[in-house]
Amino acid sequence: MSVKENFTAEEWQKLQDLVPLAGVLVITADQNVLGMLKEVGALVTNTLSGANTYFGNALIAELSAEFSAPDSRWKMDSFASNPYFETPPEELAAVIRERCAEVLNILEKHPDRLEADSYKHWVLRVAKSVAEAAREGGFLGFGGKQVSDAEQEMLDLLSDALLGD
Repeated sequence: MSVKENFTAEEWQKLQDLVPLAGVLVITADQNVLGMLKEVGALVTNTLSGANTYFGNALIAELSAEFSAPDSRWKMDSFASNPYFETPPEELAAVIRERCAEVLNILEKHPDRLEADSYKHWVLRVAKSVAEAAREGGFLGFGGKQVSDAEQEMLDLLSDALLGD
């Protein structure tokens, strides 16, 4: 039996959507075109590698496999046209808080607590990898910060929403 069968189609979609939405939240925190390209690359790479990072976690394995499926809503060629890239950061932060609350309720039904907890850490790991993908505030790659204040604020928001830190 697949893990996906433990959830409704709507619940599964929310579990799947939160991972890239968390990355988009961090990407839109600072609007830097060169940095954005690196951050989108980190988002895609770390989302797809979830099964390897969390080896043995069936929930993450099934979710990350669907990102590479030919019919995925989050395919790279449609990623840039995602409407959330146009959403102001404050509005996107509100959407993320709501999605995190919904996902936490969904995960309460998951019989494997370790898998559910690992899912939360996967979302945070993907978002952190996005934040660390490009230095912010420098000139031609020199100076700046690895994670900007705005990105850190979004990472803190995610951590609070998912882990209650």
